[in-house]
Amino acid sequence: MPAEFTETALRKGEKMFRTVVKIDGMMCGMCEAHINDAIRRNFNVKKVKSSHSKGETVIESETEPDAAAVSYTHLTLPTI
Repeated sequence: MPAEFTETALRKGEKMFRTVVKIDGMMCGMCEAHINDAIRRNFNVKKVKSSHSKGETVIESETEPDAAAVSYTHLTLPTI
């Protein structure tokens, strides 16, 4: 499933982009932490939050991320 991009205004005059990425295979809180760390290392984001129970990661950034770059294959994830 492709990333879902939504432009939101969090504060008056400030535009933020909220990107929801569906991610399969997260099983626990450590999976969430690894995904969050990988997103922070690879993208300039204000906030990132993953949920293994929802199977998604929500990214908030000041600029709209490149949809092709926001894919699992482009992230440097640690090997477990």
